[in-house]
Amino acid sequence: MATSWAVTATVRFYGEVLGLEPGPRPNFSIGGAWLYCDGDPIVHIVEAVGPMRAPGPLDHVGFMACGLDQWLSKLSARNIPYDIRWLPCSEPDCGDWQLFFHDPGGARLEMRFSAMERPTQPTDRPPIEQSEGV
Repeated sequence: MATSWAVTATVRFYGEVLGLEPGPRPNFSIGGAWLYCDGDPIVHIVEAVGPMRAPGPLDHVGFMACGLDQWLSKLSARNIPYDIRWLPCSEPDCGDWQLFFHDPGGARLEMRFSAMERPTQPTDRPPIEQSEGV
């Protein structure tokens, strides 16, 4: 669940950036929206009422994704600041790319990409070399 004072802008953001679509939502007493992916409601947005609480125990929401270069281009075209990181694992030439950015309400999102993705834009780690047989 994401809380936002700008529900319309937040719905538009998730639609344009993540490809989510608004769909049916129960008639709650507070405004908001439910966003769907392949027919499933996966992000719930609630209209902020009164002062927003300080960030709670939720640090970010993560999604598996593909097309790292396309994501970098999409965020850059929309002037959305982002941070890209290489997350290594214990095996050689193994890990994931993490792409972090914020929605209009301040919620932090992570898009996680396979180690085989090779971003053409500068990152903090050079692309890994594929091992034979991979």
